[in-house]
Amino acid sequence: MQRLTRMFAVCCLSVCTLPFAQAGNDDPLSLLPADAHVIIRVQAPEKTVQDLADFVNSIQPGAGGMILGQQPAIGAAIGNPGLVGVDMSRDWYVAINVNKGGPPQTALLLPTTDAEAMQTAMGSLTGHAIGDWVAFARNERDLADIKSCEQGDAESVSLSDDLKAAFSGRHVAILINGTQVKEKFADELEQMEAQWEGFVNMIVAQIQATSPQTNVESVQELYSMMGRTAIQIINDTDSLLLTVNVADGNLEIGEMLSVTPDSASGRYLSAQKSTSFSQLAKMPTGLQGYLGVNVDVQPMMDWSLKMMVGALSEDPEVAAKLKTQFESVRDWKVGEMCLGGGFSEEGGMQYLQRTELAPGKVVREFMQAFGDLGKVTVSGIEQEYDYQRAAENVAGLEVDVLNVTQTIPEGFDPTGMAKDLIEAMYGENGMQQRVAVDDDVIYQVVGGDLKLLGALVTGDAQPTTAWNSTRAAHPEQLNVMGMIDLPATVLSAMKMFSKVPQAGIPVDEQMLDAIQFPESYVGFSMVATKDRLDVLTTIPASTLQNFFMGVTRVQQF
Repeated sequence: MQRLTRMFAVCCLSVCTLPFAQAGNDDPLSLLPADAHVIIRVQAPEKTVQDLADFVNSIQPGAGGMILGQQPAIGAAIGNPGLVGVDMSRDWYVAINVNKGGPPQTALLLPTTDAEAMQTAMGSLTGHAIGDWVAFARNERDLADIKSCEQGDAESVSLSDDLKAAFSGRHVAILINGTQVKEKFADELEQMEAQWEGFVNMIVAQIQATSPQTNVESVQELYSMMGRTAIQIINDTDSLLLTVNVADGNLEIGEMLSVTPDSASGRYLSAQKSTSFSQLAKMPTGLQGYLGVNVDVQPMMDWSLKMMVGALSEDPEVAAKLKTQFESVRDWKVGEMCLGGGFSEEGGMQYLQRTELAPGKVVREFMQAFGDLGKVTVSGIEQEYDYQRAAENVAGLEVDVLNVTQTIPEGFDPTGMAKDLIEAMYGENGMQQRVAVDDDVIYQVVGGDLKLLGALVTGDAQPTTAWNSTRAAHPEQLNVMGMIDLPATVLSAMKMFSKVPQAGIPVDEQMLDAIQFPESYVGFSMVATKDRLDVLTTIPASTLQNFFMGVTRVQQF
């Protein structure tokens, strides 16, 4: 078992990124049992190691040589250091069944050029030759399911066309059979919700003991909702496919979640409408992050309202003033949302949003309601709202301005770090928000000036090459599309914290100004279709290269 475990670990390490090779004349999936809890496919090691080395070389020239030296380790992991009889040009498979309270039942299905020599070299494992494949396990019992599939006495793995294409077309694929896993752990799933609520109650008690001013009811609702949602998804899941791939200079990490038709999760996914997010490309350039969202956000809005009401419930008069506005939000019709953000050249935080919302005028009414609050106290912290209606004008639209300042009692912030951090984030005058409404489109900027809002409204920006490259790596029609320049974001955050002495950043802002990164975006997307959710994360080699360069420069300080 240890040898099988070592083999799997080394294979995943060495193959965790690279292209698909054809699996011989026979379909190896026909030899793997349909009731296996997990099926793993790793791409042909011969090509995998080379492709991974090429990817590493694109990040740090010459470093790929370390990857090329890993092939002997693969042989050692399966007890066959010389890889005698092993076909390194074809894919390898692993079938796993989990046992409660014991080691998993694991079987390998490996392609061979000489079955007899291969079995002799791996004599410590039980082998069974099937044409140009050999199945290996700890004992005959663990090979029984594969033998039954070979003889036609047991059902073998059968995948839908989409699932099979994803499973067979990526460099590493891990297919989790949700139906079988849920059946195996049915008793544990029944107890999960009660155990989660017990955990939440423990966390809430700790928060209440250490921070009495915190509204724990809101916190409890948040964690409880997260747990209930996760448990619902688990109960609805039929299968989960995890993949790793390298293509076009990107490290790609994919997930394909298939849920039971007409389940709560299935109905939600099937109701979502995808879009191309054409407006996202028109957001101002130079931001560290972009996010497009086109899903039913009503459940999240309901939860946000509950959290807000909870935070303000310590002041009944304030809660009463906002009650009507809170209730009106449930009637809002929200369409495509395009968001952006990051840090300004001065180091403060910025947030931009373009949202299709009907009726658009209600946003101004909502802001007015907050402005009418004046001063309120939330969890012991005083907040003051100042609303100026039609204070400015941009591109023919009236601009409302909402200023929010916070006063933190000395007892809450004895070192002054929180005060300095808020000032570094928003400036000495606090958080400033600008909003313009054009029919049923809302334009909002936090931490930016009128010029930035104007750029958001006119939408004249042209996306950069790096932006386009990341966008092109994801589906055309989707429900969520996110991009973030991670190295630049980390660098900007360090610059901001360097202005706060109590943060203890060992470098100053001038030293960090000497570091410049080429633009590069990590991408994240979600596509909801009938009873399925596809998720893709892409990490360009240039992003990893920037991180490597940044670490090197910081070490030189």
